[in-house]
Amino acid sequence: MAESEQGARLHVGLISRGYPNLALPHQAPFVQVVARGLADTGARVSVVVPRAWGREPVRLDPTTEREDLARGLTVVSPRHVSFSRRVLPGGFATFPLSVWGFTRAVKRALSRLPERPSILYGHFAYPAGHAAVHLGAKLGIPSVVVLGESRMEEYEVDLGLDTVRAMLGRANAILSVSEENADYCTSRLGLDRARITVIPNAVDLQTFQPRDRAQMRVKHGLPADEPIVAFVGYFIDRKGPLRVAEALSRTASVKGVFIGDGPEVPRGDRVLHAGRVPHAEVPEWLGAADLFVLPTRAEGSPNAVLEAMACGLPVVTSDVPALRECVDPEQGVLVDPDDVEGLARAIERILGDEDLRRAMSASALARARGNSLERRVARIRAWLEATIAAA
Repeated sequence: MAESEQGARLHVGLISRGYPNLALPHQAPFVQVVARGLADTGARVSVVVPRAWGREPVRLDPTTEREDLARGLTVVSPRHVSFSRRVLPGGFATFPLSVWGFTRAVKRALSRLPERPSILYGHFAYPAGHAAVHLGAKLGIPSVVVLGESRMEEYEVDLGLDTVRAMLGRANAILSVSEENADYCTSRLGLDRARITVIPNAVDLQTFQPRDRAQMRVKHGLPADEPIVAFVGYFIDRKGPLRVAEALSRTASVKGVFIGDGPEVPRGDRVLHAGRVPHAEVPEWLGAADLFVLPTRAEGSPNAVLEAMACGLPVVTSDVPALRECVDPEQGVLVDPDDVEGLARAIERILGDEDLRRAMSASALARARGNSLERRVARIRAWLEATIAAA
């Protein structure tokens, strides 16, 4: 059967808590990458991304909207009431109410689509996965849940173990971006491993690729000859930007560029930049650096690390399960994310040995090139079609 004929049969209702738009250009770009990738295979993709009243603005980019419509991708953003994620006095958790409001908004949006999806795809277990499973059962549509969370156990606090087990147990299939999350489903929830497929995150190799370091430093006003490390991620304690800044202060002369935003903004004479940059410029800033550093305490499948490797950077990151899955000793050094002194030593070890840095750079690039976005999307599409067939 021709690809176009297959594409006409596959209509993915992709449900997500986040998706980029003009007001929130950096929100969940990894969801947009998958949605566009599936559309580029010929599938129809209807993205439903509810936005909370009063908290999440929606400003659509007309150019992007036209491009996505041309490739068979539509995005709808129904409004919903959010009750946030708090535990009130007496132990009452508000998160279940937020999940309920989110699911109602998805239900309204699905009812207004001109064509019924052939499968519902929830990105992250809650609230999107719950919405996909709950509404799929009501509408008679197969549902799948994609687990990319850094800490699956957090849902147990708000919802209870039995609720999480029951929801994921009702999905037609589960996709995990890491063996760690798959193991949680089997060992903690008792789910059948045969229902879980592991497909790690991948990289857009057309966007993330090596650049001329000297040119990138000139373009972004960075010093020509000083060693520079890059950090990309939210400025929060779990990701560790302040630990990176402290580690840099313990090195002889290493400087850092920090791409992201959040409450923990790194400062000091070793910080060359700390803040957002246009998404299209992230590969350029990575290309200007000598090393990528991310001492995160927990990850699902770390896009930032994979993208840095695709730019040819060796990596210093955390000795945690998700990072062990994607970084070998040939590509970088894994450290205790809370050991600032160990982090500083790892940075100096790589930057102080040019032969080691070049070897790690070449290995990181080779590994990234074996994990292309096109290959991942093809695997996801095949998995979706197999799930529909089985249902």
